[in-house]
Amino acid sequence: MSDGRAPVDEEVPQLYLFPASRAQYQLYFVQHLLGDAPTYHISLRCELHGRIDEQAMRCALTLIVRRHEALRTHFVLSEGESLQAVDPDGTLEYLARDDSEAAWLDEEARKPFDLETGPLFGSDWQRHEPGRATQAMSP
Repeated sequence: MSDGRAPVDEEVPQLYLFPASRAQYQLYFVQHLLGDAPTYHISLRCELHGRIDEQAMRCALTLIVRRHEALRTHFVLSEGESLQAVDPDGTLEYLARDDSEAAWLDEEARKPFDLETGPLFGSDWQRHEPGRATQAMSP
């Protein structure tokens, strides 16, 4: 009877590598040219009111990241060629904080992604008061 785990001697792949598209290569090039400028960084915020289950939100976002390879992809340079590296695990970078000031979310939204290490998707959760929070996502 199997418990669903891979045998110890079986190697689990660390990354799936694919050639980067021309648009992805251009994105990679622009980041190296401009450095830490958040050129392609878009932040989406949702004000949430009422009874909010933060753990359920975190679980839902984690499932979305695991389902969509684009949210688990970063880029590596190998022999002068830009490659997509898809992480098989799909961990979600999720920060939560109790704070009524929007400055923290503004700072997080301006932080550029590192295309070489990833993740290229993150979510921040700011609790303002009971029954009111802001969910920020940066794809």
